[in-house]
Amino acid sequence: ASHLDENDMLVPCLNLGNVYFDMKEMDSAAKYYQHVEEILPTANVKKETIASAYDALSRFAEYQNDASLALQYREKHERVLYDLMLQRQEQTIYRTQQQYDYESLQNVMNKKIIKRHLVILIISVLLLVATVIVLILQYRHKQLLESEKEMKRQMDALKQDLLQTVKTSVLDQEISSRLRMILTAHEKD
Repeated sequence: ASHLDENDMLVPCLNLGNVYFDMKEMDSAAKYYQHVEEILPTANVKKETIASAYDALSRFAEYQNDASLALQYREKHERVLYDLMLQRQEQTIYRTQQQYDYESLQNVMNKKIIKRHLVILIISVLLLVATVIVLILQYRHKQLLESEKEMKRQMDALKQDLLQTVKTSVLDQEISSRLRMILTAHEKD
């Protein structure tokens, strides 16, 4: 529970120290910066806050002409900034990788969708071709049936003509034969 209290106190102490430092009230700034120094090693706060704290402590030590302490805090400040930079770089790499993975997955899905559409298109074209072929075959079949009916009608007409001709020919022969008989009988008389 005391760490939670210290974490809650770090930012207000740092802010108050900075305000007093900027107002050149160094005794008050020293008091708040001392609290920051005590809390900072065990504080559980964002790295940005830690970097700001080390930067403020470095500036304050510099103002007090403590070059060694200022340098220590400056190095800690830079180390935290470097860690932050690495962390952000890793996050950027991770986000980039996530984006790449998402886009790769999206590309795979798009390719599958395109293949599926292509298959549907090919099947549709084949069905269309099959339908056209069936319609053509039905049309040809209808034409053949009509042609067959016409040929049958013509054949029936030819049969009728032939029967008529045969009947006429039989009658002609009969008439011829009767005329011959009559002529022959007339000649005998």
